[in-house]
Amino acid sequence: MPSSRAASAADRRRSTSSRCDAMADPMRAEKVTLKDGRKVVVRPARLRDAESLLRNVNLIGREEVYILIDEVGPNLDEERQWLGTFDGVRTVLFVADADGESIGSADCHVTSEGSESRSATGGGRSASGAS
Repeated sequence: MPSSRAASAADRRRSTSSRCDAMADPMRAEKVTLKDGRKVVVRPARLRDAESLLRNVNLIGREEVYILIDEVGPNLDEERQWLGTFDGVRTVLFVADADGESIGSADCHVTSEGSESRSATGGGRSASGAS
């Protein structure tokens, strides 16, 4: 009969293993509840997100005086071309989707030198960084 300590350690390993299995696909969609109670899905961007992303970035550009962009032109072909540059491996773009409308996005790019740059926009807030 194993001791309770040994059984407890085995339970922790199983618990950790199941958590790791659930995190195995970093490109999965995930449901999130925001602080204001809204429910969104954070997921990889798709080409059909182009219109919604344009609306969101323009909405945010009008909200804050600290953002360096006022408006992005309504060129859907260019937006789709830009979305097509994200390969899901070295470059990724995630979208926060609320009932089919983009309310935020975050991207990450890994350079050939291995450095990483990130940026995020959404909900009247924008943040970016590089490392």
